[in-house]
Amino acid sequence: MSSPKLPPHLMKSHLIFCSCTLTINYYYICGGNAESVSHALLHCTRVKSIWHHSNFKQFFVDHHRLDIKDFYLLSLSLIPRNHLPLFLGSAPTTNHCPVVLDHILTPLTTALFVDAALNTNTPATGIGMVFMQGLSHIQHSARIFKPGASSPLFAEAQALYEGLNWCVSSNLQPRFVFSDCINLISKVNGNWHEYSPLSSLVHQIRTFLSRFPEATLLHVPRQHNDKAHSLAKLALRPRDED
Repeated sequence: MSSPKLPPHLMKSHLIFCSCTLTINYYYICGGNAESVSHALLHCTRVKSIWHHSNFKQFFVDHHRLDIKDFYLLSLSLIPRNHLPLFLGSAPTTNHCPVVLDHILTPLTTALFVDAALNTNTPATGIGMVFMQGLSHIQHSARIFKPGASSPLFAEAQALYEGLNWCVSSNLQPRFVFSDCINLISKVNGNWHEYSPLSSLVHQIRTFLSRFPEATLLHVPRQHNDKAHSLAKLALRPRDED
């Protein structure tokens, strides 16, 4: 039996965000009082009940505290592509990422892109960090060489940690933070915790993110994270080759 779709007033969020413009500032769902879009789609008692009876209950529980714009953008990163038609109430696009980046990274929007590269022969870890304004203007960039190499997931967590630390120490204010490791993003944005070095690092990442209350951590495919990836690979090169 097919899963029920979300009701029309929730699907309306898709139409709102396709244009990335909230043309309607208030809705009237709960008792006739004017409500924000975030309240109408995420926090209204009736709407909460619908979320909790949908296939996206866990996603809602983990991320309902976000602003509705960030909630929607995160859904494009974390919800499996084959489930997006049900979530959005529409057919999926073949490649939504460039469209989303083009909409959210306006010429004045700042963003941090991070990536890691491993050399298991040395062993070593390379980290690349790029601070962008808009889609094409690189304001700052940096790379870090770290002796030793662990798992790819831990290396990506190191890259995210170092990138946020770099922003704090350099007084950079990212509106968005991008990593191409969706597993890491789901752990950081969710409630994941265990007793491990990775969990400790994730906790430190969350602490750094709290320094940027306006920032949103999102997934970006590898092909759209090429600048940070190139720097991470470059960090692994012997110094005498630079």
